[in-house]
Amino acid sequence: MTGTSAEPGQHALRGDGGAQTPEDDDVLVRRVQAGEVSAFRSLVERHHPACTRYARAMLGNSADAADVVQETFWRAWNALGTYTERGSLARWLFTILANQCRNALAARTRRERPLAPLESAEQVPAMNTAPLDDFTEIGHVVAALSPPEREVLLLRFGEGLEYSEIAIVTGASVSALKMRARRAIERLRHDLGRRAGREGQ
Repeated sequence: MTGTSAEPGQHALRGDGGAQTPEDDDVLVRRVQAGEVSAFRSLVERHHPACTRYARAMLGNSADAADVVQETFWRAWNALGTYTERGSLARWLFTILANQCRNALAARTRRERPLAPLESAEQVPAMNTAPLDDFTEIGHVVAALSPPEREVLLLRFGEGLEYSEIAIVTGASVSALKMRARRAIERLRHDLGRRAGREGQ
C-alpha cells in the first residue's frame, strides 16, 4: 500500500471468510492506512470468499479466478492509502474485481479461447430468483450468458448489490443494468426449461 513500509505476504491473499459489517471494514481500513499489515490480512479473509465466488462464476475456472482475485487484492493494497469512502469497501473491491474479470475475458477472447463451463454447479452463488435455484446444473447455463449479463446477474442475485451499487461498480446506468438482468433471467429460464424438457423425454 502506498505510504507504508511493509507489504503483505502472499498468504495474506487467502482466507476462509467471516461475517463483517461496514463499520468493521472502516476500522480495519484505518488500521491498514496506519501501516498495520495484519489488518489488511483480516480484510482479505473477510472478502476473499465472495470475490472468489464471483470470479469463478464470471471466468469459468478456478485458475483464472485465483489470478484475478490475487491481482484485485494487490491493487487494493496499493490503493488503500488514498481510500476515503466509508461503509462501501465491498463495493469498492468489486469495482476492482469486475474490471479485472473484464480484462481477463478480453484477453481470453484475443487468444480465441472459448469460455469454459463452470467446473460444478456449486461454484454458482445461490440466486434469490425462484425457481432458478432449483436446478443443479445452473452453473453451465450462467456460463453461457454474455459477460455483461453474467456480471449483473451475479452482482445482483449472487452478491446482493443494489442496482445503484452495480452502476458504480460497472459504470453502466441503472436502467441498462435492469434491462441486462431481465434479459439474463429470461434466457436462464428459457435455457433451463429447454434442458428440463430434454431430461423429461
